[in-house]
Amino acid sequence: MKTIVHAEQNLEKYIPMLINLWRSNKNDLLLSTKEYKEVSQSLFTLQRGLTGKRELAGCNYMENKSSLGAYLLYYWPVSYIQTSLAASGVFSAENTAVDKDKNDIRILDIGSGPGPASAAITDLLFQNTDHAASLSIKLTLVDSSSKALAAASRLFAQKADKQHITLQTHILNLEDTDASETVFKKLSGTPCDIIVMSHTLNELWLNSPEALTNRLSLLKTISACLAPSGVMLLIEPALLETSRSLLTLRDNLMNCGFSVVSPCLADTPCPALSEGSALTCHADIPWQAPDPVATLAQGAGLDRQSVKMSFIAVKKQIQQKSSLLVQNTAVTENNGTFCARIVSEPMLNKAGRIRYLLCNGTKRFTFSAKNNDPYAASLGFFKLQRYDLIEITNPELRGDIHAKNYVVSYGITAGTTFRILSHI
Repeated sequence: MKTIVHAEQNLEKYIPMLINLWRSNKNDLLLSTKEYKEVSQSLFTLQRGLTGKRELAGCNYMENKSSLGAYLLYYWPVSYIQTSLAASGVFSAENTAVDKDKNDIRILDIGSGPGPASAAITDLLFQNTDHAASLSIKLTLVDSSSKALAAASRLFAQKADKQHITLQTHILNLEDTDASETVFKKLSGTPCDIIVMSHTLNELWLNSPEALTNRLSLLKTISACLAPSGVMLLIEPALLETSRSLLTLRDNLMNCGFSVVSPCLADTPCPALSEGSALTCHADIPWQAPDPVATLAQGAGLDRQSVKMSFIAVKKQIQQKSSLLVQNTAVTENNGTFCARIVSEPMLNKAGRIRYLLCNGTKRFTFSAKNNDPYAASLGFFKLQRYDLIEITNPELRGDIHAKNYVVSYGITAGTTFRILSHI
C-alpha cells in the first residue's frame, strides 16, 4: 500500500530525532537494554492509564518526564502513521483538499503534544506537491503541556532545515472555555487551511455528562479559525466508546452545516449509531512497526500488529460527492453497480461463507462469498481489508427480501465483479 510505505519511509528519519529528544544525547542513537526496560515500564504505566478506567486520560501526563519519554518513543511514531493514513485520502496528490497551487498553508494542531500529527501532514503536503521548493507551511501548535510543546519546537527546528516551516505554540487548557475562546478568537484573524485534533477530544471533559455537548461547543469555537475551504481532521482511538462519541460529533457537525470529506460516502446520519449500540467504525491497517516501537511494545506486553483509529475529515461548505458515489449511495435490490466501504474484518458464518460488513453512507449490509470459492479468490475477495472502498457490479441479492426485519445481503455469483477504488 503506497501511503503506508511512504509514511514508514518518512518516519525513519524521525526516530533518531525522537531518541535525541528523549535522551538529550546525540552520541548514541540506539537504545541500550537498560533504556528499553526503563521506557517499556513507563509505556506500560501510560498505556494502562489511557485504557480501561482511563485514569490518565485528560490529565497533563506529558508534563511527567517518564510519560513524555514513553510517548516520544512509542506513541509519537504510532500517531504519525495514524495521521498519515487518515489524511492520505484528503491530502493525496490525486485528491487534495488544499489548493495545489497555494504556496502558503496554515495548519492549526490542537492538543498537539510533541507534534506527530503536524509532522505527518506537512510531510504529505510537501510530498504531494510539484512546487515543494516554494511551499511554505505555518504551524500553530496548541497544548496544555509546556514540555510537549518544547519537544515539538526542537523537533521542527531540525525539520525546518530541509522544509520551509515556521512554528508558533500556545499553552492552553482546552477545558477552560473562556481561555479557549480568547485564544481561538485571536487565531481566527489568520484562517487556517487545515485544523487537526489527534487523540484530543476523547480526553476532554472525561466522565462528564456534558462531555459531548462541551466538545461540540469547542469544535464550533475552533471552526472560526478554519478558512472557508479549509479541512478539519479529527482522529480518535478505535475503542467502542471513543469511536461512537466521534461518530455522534460527526452527525452533530453535519447538522451545523459541515460536510464530511472522508471516509464517509454521504452526509446522512451514521448508520453505525442507529443500527446497534455495539457498532462502531474504525480503520485497521496492518503495520510492521519499526524499532524502538516494536521492541517497546513487546516489552510492555502490547499488541502492535496494525494501526487502528477512528477519524473524520469535514469542511464547512457542502461538498458534492463524485457523481459515481452520489448515484449509487442507495443500496438497491436489482443487479446494478454501487459503491461502499468495508467496515469489518472478514467473518466466517455458519453457512461456510466469508462475509464483510459494508457501508454506503446510508446503510450497512453484508457482502459474502463461499469460503475458498475459486472465482471469489480470483477477484481478490479474500484479500479485502477494512476501509477499502469498493465498487460492486451485479451482486447476488441473498435471503428473503420479504421477510420481517430483512437485512440486505449481497453475494458473489458468476456474473459479479468488483474493483477497489481506494485503500485508506
